[in-house]
Amino acid sequence: MKICNWGPFNIQHSTFLVPIQSSNPMSVAAPAQALAVNPLREGLEQERVPDASCLVIFGASGDLTGRKLLPALYSLAHDGLLPAGQTIIGFARPDYTDDAFRMAMREACDKFARTRPVDDAVWENFAKGLFYVRGDFGEPQAYSKLNQKLQECDRTRGTGGRRIYYLAVPPQFFPVISELLGAEKMVTDPEGGGPFTRVIIEKPFGHDLQSARELNRVAVTTFRERQVFRIDHYLGKETVQNLLVLRFANGIFEP
Repeated sequence: MKICNWGPFNIQHSTFLVPIQSSNPMSVAAPAQALAVNPLREGLEQERVPDASCLVIFGASGDLTGRKLLPALYSLAHDGLLPAGQTIIGFARPDYTDDAFRMAMREACDKFARTRPVDDAVWENFAKGLFYVRGDFGEPQAYSKLNQKLQECDRTRGTGGRRIYYLAVPPQFFPVISELLGAEKMVTDPEGGGPFTRVIIEKPFGHDLQSARELNRVAVTTFRERQVFRIDHYLGKETVQNLLVLRFANGIFEP
């Protein structure tokens, strides 16, 4: 099981969700400037920009998307860490158009983005990759529409069939979303050598041991374990916020 810690203090490093292999030359985001700010980074591997993919956010009208996900993705774009052609598709029940969804996400970034005020030029380019598909989580026809949009983005934005599904929804919707993604053949087998598929499952992952096991069972019915990422915002937050205490209170960490 992979459990990834993703809190406000490290949300900008969410590029771990996609493979580090890239057919493009390595792209380094202002290495000289970064080293000037933090000399401890010298000698460390620099950030690499991955190939473009389609990130589908289920529950795109929710608080998590507006407060955390879209502002973090915009900040990645602002820092030059999103590839050209990166596409984000919101999936939820409200009847938004693409333009209405973009407007709502712009308002969210104006309030919550780490890099404020929002840069108009960066936002204009970022918003070109924002789309919206309306549908109920249990509606098979909505997944057909989503699949058509994904295929359209593969043609027009060069995403190459690479998919990341972010389940920013209550846990009772995890099974039906996984099952309908599989039924619509929107999940690739990682052993087949084709484009990757990832699914990101937001906390809470069940409410007790039995429900967590059932969600795991459903997830690996559609996805392989290596394709599933489980995220808890605060799993290690207390430890991270007390690194100095941890270091000086434990002699094992002394040089």
